[in-house]
Amino acid sequence: MLRLASETPARWAHQATDAVDTLLIDHAHCEKKAASTAINLIFRYMRQPWLARPLSALAEEELQHFQLMLDVLDARGVPFGPLAPSAYAG
Repeated sequence: MLRLASETPARWAHQATDAVDTLLIDHAHCEKKAASTAINLIFRYMRQPWLARPLSALAEEELQHFQLMLDVLDARGVPFGPLAPSAYAG
């Protein structure tokens, strides 16, 4: 069992199921950001060449996840695009 600092409100599940398309777009953005971060780390740590291969593999894997999310969005007829910032993130 997870030991979270607070309890998740029961209404969250209803809100999440009402916004599946938004969740999928957000997930795609997270995958894209993970790939981008891995690539940026390759450039940042050029003096540590042993990091290049694992970071490259990570970037590739995250891009595959991103493409999968794009496929899911396409299958649902949902265009990929920007999202408004979440109040939670603030």
